[in-house]
Amino acid sequence: MPLHGRAFALAASSSGMRLGESLRLKLSDIELDKEPVRIHIRREYTKSGLARPSFLSTEAVDVLREWLKIRDRWLQAASRKSHLYPKGARDDRVFPFSHGTVYAMWHAALEKSRYADRDPTTGIYKYHFHTLRKYFRSRLPRGGVPVDVTQGIMGQEGYLSAEYRRLKDDPETMAKMYKQGEPYLTVFSDQSEVHEFREETKGLRQQVQDLKERLQQQEEKVTRVNTKYKVETEELLKELINHPKFWHLFGKHIGRDLPGPNDFTNRKEANISPNT
Repeated sequence: MPLHGRAFALAASSSGMRLGESLRLKLSDIELDKEPVRIHIRREYTKSGLARPSFLSTEAVDVLREWLKIRDRWLQAASRKSHLYPKGARDDRVFPFSHGTVYAMWHAALEKSRYADRDPTTGIYKYHFHTLRKYFRSRLPRGGVPVDVTQGIMGQEGYLSAEYRRLKDDPETMAKMYKQGEPYLTVFSDQSEVHEFREETKGLRQQVQDLKERLQQQEEKVTRVNTKYKVETEELLKELINHPKFWHLFGKHIGRDLPGPNDFTNRKEANISPNT
């Protein structure tokens, strides 16, 4: 795709805008100094007649900035040579071209990438421009963004919950939600794969940590049991040694007459003379 085509496609795929909304977007509708970059989709642009906020991914903004550097020169050149779709040199739209130009770029990209399959009955391309909206709808929730918020950003007003209607007036919270799902909207790089890999390894690291904690708990349990066993064994041994029958049975076993513990005590007391 040429630069203006990539900028247009990435803006659509990362914001959920419809084709007509993207083509009517003006330079004054974009806040490039915000993070993430915000889009104000006016009610006169939308299908429902309701204004709504949206956002652009970092990937889309990087390409958009490159496009804006040459946009005026492109518009001047296009206004001089276009016959089918006349353009005004003072067009203040972000993307000052027509539906036909978009379709031409899109179909050329499909042919070049070998994705130009058509429906055998209708002859329509299987991958049409609306695919970008489907991409947005399926990818953004992977980052934990609620489905109703995703649909709200897309302008699917019929599916909105009370929660989204509240968030619609809270752009800061919506921006945080969008940033959470933004890595999954990447198209021309492997950032989304890297993010998914990081999330997967994060889960594995948590599992390992859980196993370590469980192992430590088991080791502590074994230590407590061993300590208890040692104490109980020592106490049992003391009771056994101090039992009078133990020495009698033990002596009988070895063939000797052994004194019991009381005999030792009596002998010691007898050896102590009161006159000493």
